[in-house]
Amino acid sequence: MYTPSVNKAGILTGAVGFTIKSLAVVVVAFAFIGIGNIIIRKIKSKNNLWK
Repeated sequence: MYTPSVNKAGILTGAVGFTIKSLAVVVVAFAFIGIGNIIIRKIKSKNNLWK
């Protein structure tokens, strides 16, 4: 059973899923960068205290 409407819906859901996945990847990347920066700052401040 091939119907163009179902095919269009499949492409649409696939595109939406792909955009959500790419957005999630970007959000996770930014979160990791932010956490990394916070950890680096804490380590730097600790090193300054120890000196």
